[in-house]
Amino acid sequence: MVKDGIVVIDDDQSVLKAFEKVLSAQDFSITTYNRSESVLNMIRQKKPKIVIIDMKMSDENNRELMNKIKQIDDNIVIIVMTSYSNILTKRNAYLLGADDYLQKPFEISAMISSLKRLISKERHTKLVSKG
Repeated sequence: MVKDGIVVIDDDQSVLKAFEKVLSAQDFSITTYNRSESVLNMIRQKKPKIVIIDMKMSDENNRELMNKIKQIDDNIVIIVMTSYSNILTKRNAYLLGADDYLQKPFEISAMISSLKRLISKERHTKLVSKG
């Protein structure tokens, strides 16, 4: 189906395993990390299309990570996911550059739809800019 690089960052190993299983079955290329500190070098080198970040990880500032990712490549799509959702958290995620926001727990179908929509949008933007 779709062959696009996706990075998932979450401190919950069971969440990472679930993402690997579901996204691999949908023919996505996926890499997972349970700590945000090790992901920046890989992002600089491989430039994935999408990064999915758990907003609240133990002792980590993923707001800063989002900023650094956008500095590396502003075209990388960022999806924020969190269990601690409220209107302020959602607003702040979008202000920090998130392209989408998923409240845990979320339906697998909603996540897959979001990924496909964002990849399609990114491809369309590239085609229009090459115009």
